[in-house]
Amino acid sequence: MCIRDRFKNDSLFATLGKEQLLLRHYHYDVFSISGIDKNGKIDTATSDLRFNFGSGSDGKIENIAIPLEAGMKPIVFASKPRVVNLSKDALKGYIGEYGNGTKVYLKENVLYIYVPGQPEYETISVGNNTFNIKKLKGYSVKFEMKEGATHALSASFIQPNGTFKMVRKN
Repeated sequence: MCIRDRFKNDSLFATLGKEQLLLRHYHYDVFSISGIDKNGKIDTATSDLRFNFGSGSDGKIENIAIPLEAGMKPIVFASKPRVVNLSKDALKGYIGEYGNGTKVYLKENVLYIYVPGQPEYETISVGNNTFNIKKLKGYSVKFEMKEGATHALSASFIQPNGTFKMVRKN
């Protein structure tokens, strides 16, 4: 099942299958739901149906819990980041050594990171010079690129215990 959300003016909307929904803030990360018909008219009937967004230690939304059937536990749908496919030439701009021996390199068309004393980590591009670490939930790296530059200036390693910036050598 695919759930997509979007903002319009100051409101949050979701698409659940073929259904269009208006999400109204209820409490913290919980939203009450109102249906929208084919003509765009919002159902004003009171509903006990609520979506509960769950966030990770990095503060980003990781899942949504939806009670699809009365009296049953909500079903939890995990969020998948949008993968951004980059060309090999674009990926080359991130290659290099950062800080004290951390290496960023390519294998085929995939960017990898090696931190001394640790295994190599495969990354997934999620856009805006940011890469998630494939096997480490909540870990990512964001590269600083200056306008018109061909190589990253630095890399910020974002982890649950903090963000660590390393300057690119050479």
